[in-house]
Amino acid sequence: MKVVSDSTDLARGCKSLSELACATLVTWVQAGDHAAFDELVRRHRHRIFQVALALTRNRDDAEDVTQQSFLNAFLALPAFAGRSQFSTWIRRIAVNQSLNLRRDQRRRREMGLRNQREASRNAPPRARWRVALHEHLNAMEQLPEHVAAALMLVSVLGFTTAEAAKALCCAPGTVAWRIHYGRRLLRQSLHR
Repeated sequence: MKVVSDSTDLARGCKSLSELACATLVTWVQAGDHAAFDELVRRHRHRIFQVALALTRNRDDAEDVTQQSFLNAFLALPAFAGRSQFSTWIRRIAVNQSLNLRRDQRRRREMGLRNQREASRNAPPRARWRVALHEHLNAMEQLPEHVAAALMLVSVLGFTTAEAAKALCCAPGTVAWRIHYGRRLLRQSLHR
């Protein structure tokens, strides 16, 4: 099997990579054409960054998630069977990467809160108030990940329920339920 050195060997009649379908570009990447992967990144980077930003709520984290998502996609592309569109597949990678990052951050934050709570037992009232505020903000972050992801995709990014369902690999009805449930949990948290 010949490894392709550049896109011009394969283009044969195409004016540029930007005119090709994503499925064709994926095939070329699988054959060893790195310029084709650069084109896939160019096409999908903004959308993946928006998904990551909505889920991580931090530009630096979103940038890290975006880069890691494309790295993971590049490494996994040889095994990509094309059962879904590349855009759906890379979005799913970004959602998983974002949720993993949030889970790790939440664990670190919970450890910090426990340490603060123990340190503030004998502290003045103002310090205890700060700890209570941090606990309340943390409670908002404690929504189940699948619920938070559905809320962020639909409410913040403006995905339709069907688009969010594709990104989360579930039924549209499941996404609608997760949104309803998440909003109810947030209301309950705010009323306490």
